[in-house]
Amino acid sequence: MASGLETLDLALMHKHALTTLVLPRYSSGTQNWMIKRAETFFVEVIKPIEHAHRVAMEINVQLNRLNETLRQRTVDLTATNRQLQQEIVRRQALEEALKKSEQHYGQLLERSRLMQEQLRHLSHQLLPAQETGS
Repeated sequence: MASGLETLDLALMHKHALTTLVLPRYSSGTQNWMIKRAETFFVEVIKPIEHAHRVAMEINVQLNRLNETLRQRTVDLTATNRQLQQEIVRRQALEEALKKSEQHYGQLLERSRLMQEQLRHLSHQLLPAQETGS
């Protein structure tokens, strides 16, 4: 069955082997009786094998479906992972830009504080100068 032979092919091979190798030694009545017994035996032996083969074929079809599903999910997962990696790179770039912006605004804030301090200092210097000039 694994090589593609059907049950009927096996039965014919069995009958041919029986009729050419075993039966020529016996009378025709004994030959007929042996053929009937061999057919009965062969049918009883081959039924479970045929059933197992049919079940194996059905399982193989299911396995092929599962493998195809797995292959498609692997493709989908790969695409999703690629998108996630791109998102990670994008977020890292945004985080870096945010840190630079934070540093820049921190520097601007420090400059503004220094300028306010200088302005206060100049205002303090300007008040006495205005009072003496008035």
